[in-house]
Amino acid sequence: MKNWSVGAGKALIRLPAGYPQLEGFTQVHDPICTRAVLIRDSRPSAVLIVSMEITSLTGDMVDELRTLAAESALLSTDQVWVCAAHSFSSPHLFPEEALKTSEEKKLWLSYRQALMDSVREAVRTAAGRDRDDTAEDLAGAELIVGRMDCPIAANRDIETEDGWWVGTGGDGPSDPTVTLLAFRDGQGSVRAALMHFPMQSSVMDQSELSSGGKAVTGDVSGEACRRFEQAHPGCVCLYLIGAAGDQAPVRKAVCDRWEQGQKIRTDLQEEGFAIVKELGGQLAEAADRALASGERCEGEIAMAGYTLLAPAKKMNRDLRSLRPSLNARYEAVDDLPTPICLLRLGDIVLIGVRPELNCVTAREIAGGDRNLLVCTLVNGAAKYMADAHSYDRCTYEAMNSPWGRGAAELLAQTCRSALKLIRVSGP
Repeated sequence: MKNWSVGAGKALIRLPAGYPQLEGFTQVHDPICTRAVLIRDSRPSAVLIVSMEITSLTGDMVDELRTLAAESALLSTDQVWVCAAHSFSSPHLFPEEALKTSEEKKLWLSYRQALMDSVREAVRTAAGRDRDDTAEDLAGAELIVGRMDCPIAANRDIETEDGWWVGTGGDGPSDPTVTLLAFRDGQGSVRAALMHFPMQSSVMDQSELSSGGKAVTGDVSGEACRRFEQAHPGCVCLYLIGAAGDQAPVRKAVCDRWEQGQKIRTDLQEEGFAIVKELGGQLAEAADRALASGERCEGEIAMAGYTLLAPAKKMNRDLRSLRPSLNARYEAVDDLPTPICLLRLGDIVLIGVRPELNCVTAREIAGGDRNLLVCTLVNGAAKYMADAHSYDRCTYEAMNSPWGRGAAELLAQTCRSALKLIRVSGP
């Protein structure tokens, strides 16, 4: 039985000349994109998932993009997920208050419009609004779900003499599982895919080119999606980042270490792109193996949303002042509203949250259930939500967080309760 209908679209994010330079980018190594997948079941109920190859999205911008996407697909806003792929080497959309000159404001408005244009284009393609053969083209798909290990990421928390800090190859927990949700048409061709993997795409983060400046790139996730799309012509492959708050590539271009309170940096510069290509290729190959061994998933779409009030703390907004600490102090502030989105596709459940979660929190939510995927940076980005052990260690994730101790455990408990409802609920 083929009870799914699917449409997919992809559009370039056309960077306005001058804006990337505000953040030190001097060239584009590979184009960054917006991808959209529109899924319907046999009733039909629908969900639209949009993924953008940018670092993060503020709440106000996400609200506008969700509204735009919903209008472009003729859906309601609560049927839309807008996600950041969290590729570190792409320009941020700065807060408007951070702009210093009228020229910066003009460039900011141009970039903002470029993001909106890319979403509109990708969603209209996914919805078939620019084609005449929509009904035939989108109907009769089957959903294949497969999993495969891909050990290209590791825990990034490492212990130094000055305290815990960000590195590579830490001995903390890590999840190597790439999960692929692939929609095949009546001829067996993959039309759309959701690639879920818990790793920050940060190989080229802060790397300086030998000629000066940084390069825009979709990094590992961008490379993996392109490679998968090349292997399946006509497919759009969308990246969903899992609980990657403490998960980094096993190799990076830039490595920092601290000695006696001083930061020492090494940078592979252009050599880092070979790492991106290698790790992205491994991820795409693992996704292909997951597809080959996957199983058909049937059922219906169900969605739900909740808002949790979680403990919060005062956050240091000057990231450059953060450094390893053996005794970080935290000041409690009013609880933060924290949205939780749930999406069921047959037996598969996706939980979407704004904060970056650590691996142990995803494990606590899933409880060993492989049909549950925790997705982060969904409908907004909100920095880290560290687990209690991370607070004990004073890790970077704990210091660079607006949430307080206990928030991650409360979130996990709330998600577990919500799961019971959506798994038994109707449409």
